[in-house]
Amino acid sequence: MPPPLHEMQDFRTRRVVSFTRLLGRPPSDRELRELDRVRDALDLRDNDALWLIIMALQHFRQDMEASVAATLGNLKQVADATAQAAMENARREFQRDFPQVLKDVARTVAAPAVEPDSRRWQLRFIGVGVAATLLALALFGLSWPAYDLGWRAGYRVAWNQVQTPKSGTCP
Repeated sequence: MPPPLHEMQDFRTRRVVSFTRLLGRPPSDRELRELDRVRDALDLRDNDALWLIIMALQHFRQDMEASVAATLGNLKQVADATAQAAMENARREFQRDFPQVLKDVARTVAAPAVEPDSRRWQLRFIGVGVAATLLALALFGLSWPAYDLGWRAGYRVAWNQVQTPKSGTCP
C-alpha cells in the first residue's frame, strides 16, 4: 500500500533539503525522478540512512559522466586538429614535389625511344612460352580420357559380339 499523498510530499521536501545540504545545490527534476525510481525499486523508507549515500553516489555519477563527456570532447578536438595538420602538411609536400614529378614525366614522354625495351620482349617471350605449355598440358590432359573412353567403348562392343550367339550356330 503506497504512503498517503501528504507523506509523499513531506518526504520529497526532506529529500530536496538533504540533497541541497549534501551537494550544495537543489536537485533537478530528472534527479528527483531518479530518486523516486530508486525508492520504489528498493522499497526504501523516507527515514532510511541509505538516502544520503544514494544522493552522494548520484552526484559522483553525474560528475563522472560530465568528466567523460568533457574528455571525449577534448580528444575529438585534438584528433581533428591533428588530422587537419597532417592534411596541411601533406598538401604542402605535394605542392613542393609536384612540379619535379611533372618535369620527370615530361622528360620521359618527350624522349624518343631509340631501342626497344628488351625486358618487355623477354617478358612477352616467357608469357607465350607459359601459355603454350599450359595449352599442351590441357590438350594432353583432355586427350588421354578421350582415348581411354574410346578404347573401353571398342572393348565393350567386341566383348558383346563374342558373348552374343550368332543365329544358325549351335552352342
